[in-house]
Amino acid sequence: LYFGPRAPDSLRDAAVLGRDHKSLRPRVADRYRETKRPTLFFTHKDVAQAKIQLVLPQPPLALEERGHARLFDQVLGGDMSGLIFQEIREARGLAYRAFARVAAGERPIDAAALRGYLGTQGDKAVDALRLMVEGLAGSTPVMAVANATTARETRLVSRLDRLVVDLRDWSAEGPVLFLIGRVVSLHSRDELIGPTVTQHLIPAANA
Repeated sequence: LYFGPRAPDSLRDAAVLGRDHKSLRPRVADRYRETKRPTLFFTHKDVAQAKIQLVLPQPPLALEERGHARLFDQVLGGDMSGLIFQEIREARGLAYRAFARVAAGERPIDAAALRGYLGTQGDKAVDALRLMVEGLAGSTPVMAVANATTARETRLVSRLDRLVVDLRDWSAEGPVLFLIGRVVSLHSRDELIGPTVTQHLIPAANA
């Protein structure tokens, strides 16, 4: 491992690899399985919970887009304040566990994906999955609240596909609570900052 000011070409000439060094073959890019239509795969296990994974494959993320993707990932499911957890479990009690994340891939050539997970009761699985898909739509309203219930409370009303840019320009201090869907549906904002790179992460959820 080298860290320093040398350019890659000059470093290659200066580095001593030793006699036993062998060149490695280029690693094949990671890709998700392609299907002609939305497909369900069932794996039966004798358990009380229904465990559901949702995968929406996307093209590889360029390096300059990965910072935005990490922020989007944190907003969706970085912890218990994540949008999916708050709406599906906390607000509606439809799952024991619920989260979504942006799987960016280890390298720029690897395919990305928007992934969701649900651990729920069998009789709640359909409603929880429907809400998960609706919650990942780009038009889903989102409200961020800083310093809630205090004199310093401020709010940001946005949409899921524009949230990253809006958050970047929102100068809020203190803990922030994110609310989605029905909680924010009473609020509206006609003109929002233009679309962000996260739009291409979620087109399949909009279909």
